Amino acid sequence: MPAVKKPARSPASRFTFIAVSYDGGNAIPAFEKTQYFWAYYLAGSHEMRRKELLSVGRLRTSDLTARMADSMFDVIISGNFGGKAMAELKKSGKRLYTFAGGTDAAFNAYMNKELTEV
Repeated sequence: MPAVKKPARSPASRFTFIAVSYDGGNAIPAFEKTQYFWAYYLAGSHEMRRKELLSVGRLRTSDLTARMADSMFDVIISGNFGGKAMAELKKSGKRLYTFAGGTDAAFNAYMNKELTEV
C-alpha cells in the first residue's frame, strides 16, 4: 500500500477513514498477519461514501505498522494487535479495536458503537 498523506480536514467537512483487516471472508486476522484491508470512507460520522479493498502484501510487522501509522486511517479494526504494533499505532493517534467476526460485521459493530477501543 503506498504511503497515503492525511487529507486536510476542516471541522465542517469531517471524514472518517476506517481500515478493517480482511482474509477472504474468514474471521478478520490479527494485524500482524493482515495482507488486505477493507477501507471504509465515511462523510461525517455515519454516511458511508465508499468501500474498497486495499492490498498491503506480505510486509514485515514493523513496515506494516509504519505504513498504517502514517496513513489517513483514523480507525483500525483487526482480530488482535501485538503489543509493539499497538503502541506505535496508538502513538500516531489511531483508534484501535478488535473483533472476532467478519469484516462487514466488524464495520457494523463499530458504527453501532458496540466495540471497545483497545
